[in-house]
Amino acid sequence: ICFICGGRSFVGFEVLDQYMTPALKDSVFSSCCGLASVICYGTPLRRLWTLIKRRDASSVFGPYVIAQLLANSLWFVYGLVTSSASLMSGNGLGIFCATMQLILKVIFWNGPGP
Repeated sequence: ICFICGGRSFVGFEVLDQYMTPALKDSVFSSCCGLASVICYGTPLRRLWTLIKRRDASSVFGPYVIAQLLANSLWFVYGLVTSSASLMSGNGLGIFCATMQLILKVIFWNGPGP
């Protein structure tokens, strides 16, 4: 997708330049990146249910989740400023997932952990 939607023409993809404007290429690439973010941040949602069933959040590494929450928040704000739905959707899900992990970590606190 990067090659097809990139700013330059690539050998074999010249025909796409006739049909895809630079704005359309940016939109397609942005949507694909947003979808990838949703998949990446949505995957831990399955793990949240396991944490709730076991009532054990010892596998949640707090500093990593806080870093994820901060990074997703910054990208979400940037998406708001630039009116980019793909940035807001993927990072909004990341914010939700990180927040839920932190809440479960507080509720099922098992000491300082490893």
